[in-house]
Amino acid sequence: DMAKGGGEHLAALATLMGVPVEQQPAFFAMTQQQYQMLVQAGETSSVAVVKALQDAVNGRAMVAQVPDQP
Repeated sequence: DMAKGGGEHLAALATLMGVPVEQQPAFFAMTQQQYQMLVQAGETSSVAVVKALQDAVNGRAMVAQVPDQP
């Protein structure tokens, strides 16, 4: 879904990460644009991907309302 820039799994992930509904299209576009970086070097563990997503979200003003995750 990240590579496609949408889908029910990506929407569920956005919700779990606290991305506001109105910001989800921007989140989807960001994950699609940065897919290669987010799963760099073949790293596909869920922890690594979520960490990369959190780092990417924290660096994007369009999803700045996303709370930091513990």
